[in-house]
Amino acid sequence: MSPVDILDGPGSAARRRRRRSWVIAGVVLGIVIVAGSVAAFAPRPGGPSAAGRLGPYTLSTINVTNIDLGFPRCSVVTATWNVTGPGNETFTVWDPASPSNSTCASPGPNLTIRCPHQGCPSYLDRQPVCIESGPAGSCEFQSTQTNYTFLLYAPYDQTPFAALSFTASYT
Repeated sequence: MSPVDILDGPGSAARRRRRRSWVIAGVVLGIVIVAGSVAAFAPRPGGPSAAGRLGPYTLSTINVTNIDLGFPRCSVVTATWNVTGPGNETFTVWDPASPSNSTCASPGPNLTIRCPHQGCPSYLDRQPVCIESGPAGSCEFQSTQTNYTFLLYAPYDQTPFAALSFTASYT
């Protein structure tokens, strides 16, 4: 018997071992809880929604000529479109009327400007992000603003009905 056992009385060594086991288990459990909490609440690259897809949407000269959409800040957006009626159309994307300063780390992809043969459209006091004419296409840009306007531009259209469908994916 050790001097500590004599002072603590009979059975105290077993109690110390049990207490030590509970303390070790508690410390391990605490570490697991803290590590899990840190992993759960740690910021992820790209924000809370790292990727997504919006649409399909239809733009037509009969009912809806423009749609406003928002994306997570600094995400890369790819808009893919195709004409659903006869002929070629002009698909455009515009930034907000009052653009804010970008806080994105990289400049992102360049905007796509391919004006129709009649010339580039203008849309109020907004800046173009994408202008494309034809039967189909896609454009890519970095979302540096709160929302964007997707617009069917058809002032020179000779057909009575112009329509196109588009989707917008972001990563």
